[in-house]
Amino acid sequence: MSNSIAFTLNEQGDELARKLMLQTTQRFSKATLKENWIPNSAIILIMAVPAAIRLIAPLIDDKENDPSVVAIDSTGTFVTPLLGAHKVANQLAREIAATLGATAVISTASDSSNTPALDAYKGYCSLGNVAQAITLMTSGIHPRILNPQKHLIPLTLAKGESDGSLEILISQNSSLIDDFLISNAPTTRVVLVPKDIVLGVGCSSYATHDELESLLKSSLSNANLNKHSILGIATIDSRKDHPAILGLGYEITSYPADTLSQVPTPNPSAVVESFMQTASVSEAAAILLSGSPSLLAEKAKSETATIAIAKKSKPGRIFVVGLGPGDLSLISPLAMRTIGSMDAIIGFSQYIEYVKQLINPNQLVEPSPIGYEKGRVQRAIQLGNDGYSVAILSSGDPGIYALASLLYEMKPSLDPAVTIEVIPGITAALSSASLLGAPLGHDHCYISLSDLLTPWQSIETKVSAAAKGDFVTVFYNPKSKNRDWQLDAAIKTLAEYRPVECPVGIVRNAYRESQQITMMTLGDFDSESVDMNCIVFVGSSMSYISNDKIITPRGYRLE
Repeated sequence: MSNSIAFTLNEQGDELARKLMLQTTQRFSKATLKENWIPNSAIILIMAVPAAIRLIAPLIDDKENDPSVVAIDSTGTFVTPLLGAHKVANQLAREIAATLGATAVISTASDSSNTPALDAYKGYCSLGNVAQAITLMTSGIHPRILNPQKHLIPLTLAKGESDGSLEILISQNSSLIDDFLISNAPTTRVVLVPKDIVLGVGCSSYATHDELESLLKSSLSNANLNKHSILGIATIDSRKDHPAILGLGYEITSYPADTLSQVPTPNPSAVVESFMQTASVSEAAAILLSGSPSLLAEKAKSETATIAIAKKSKPGRIFVVGLGPGDLSLISPLAMRTIGSMDAIIGFSQYIEYVKQLINPNQLVEPSPIGYEKGRVQRAIQLGNDGYSVAILSSGDPGIYALASLLYEMKPSLDPAVTIEVIPGITAALSSASLLGAPLGHDHCYISLSDLLTPWQSIETKVSAAAKGDFVTVFYNPKSKNRDWQLDAAIKTLAEYRPVECPVGIVRNAYRESQQITMMTLGDFDSESVDMNCIVFVGSSMSYISNDKIITPRGYRLE
């Protein structure tokens, strides 16, 4: 949502836009809508669907050039994708609906049948009889996958046996694609073109678009690459706004001359260096953007321009995503975007259920039972090593009694090129504390009472230290069917150092439908109702209960 532009009609729409934390919001006008009607953009119209349809109708061109468009009614009840459903609009609608507590009205056949859509795979361009292929897949037909160049295959395509009526070629090879898409083929055929080719472009100040376009066509032809495999363009800062380069229509990344000058290239030029303060523009820029030290094609020249071609490296990525307490409104926008952009989602089945509204049919989803934590991390590492992007779901915050530490512990089995990122979430202690009042207003500590991975003697030592240090103490994993005495033992230790009126708060299933809040004191503590769905808070000697809230004072003078 951060890269979207919203158009509103009134203050009610402005308020909805503020809830979505959009960077760009404007009052609607036909002129500004037309200015922002550009490919690969996302437009949010906060107005009734019929009005939105009438306004965008004159601008609609074709799937490739139209932006993604989503409409939100003025009450924030329904979010409806209007254009670019398989590009961005469906996923954008899911994120908006989750943020507003609204309903995403997604009507595409593939989503209705939970079938992957060939034109919705991120990082690929689909060619051929895509609509017919999606219809066949929706009816249960599995494609035959042809991958002669060993490209990465979308995970949800590698399932089921084919009857041969649908074939999907994964390739960037221009001649192979042309031969495959012959009109008299006996089968329904689609090509998925991986978009990972980058162009390094250099040109003189008086280069023309026609000359650069001609050089691009010949460069792609010589490399036998399909034009749809181009991901973007790299050039020098001083040429990033050159009309000839802008006219090619690709996303542009630029680098300063002193950065380009540090890149070893096969064909440095003293002449180029005398004008541009770097001996290479196209080759150095292509290498930088690709992340690879080598080129697919060294620079080709015309009278005023050069183009070099490289393949962007695509190492795997693993994200450990914090879901907070499970309420969609308490999941961060970053976590929502991350979940929606992954190739695979791995997690405890209950966690996957929490975010099912954010998951789309093109993603591989692998739920697993509780206690399978190591297996989930091993599977994520396997997929990351293969080059896929993976989200491991965690309740609360992934760095607190969760899988972030396990993933980093198991990192030696991970390809060094694979990146790890932890997406924070609201941990159980914080969400539960908000329901109790302000129990964590001063120094506090978290202690897990589970002795499955930590000996009880070690846990007991920590509880004793927390008691002596007068820390507000938060107990995770307080009690289970097979571990029913440890909480009472821990409470007894704390009671040796705290007054009988010291408050105790118990929160079960914070921010979920079965939420329960219980308050008592150390003197009348009873663990009967506590289980693994609870978080238990024991105040410090300074904590107290006021108006049914637990307060631990920070120490401010109230005078």
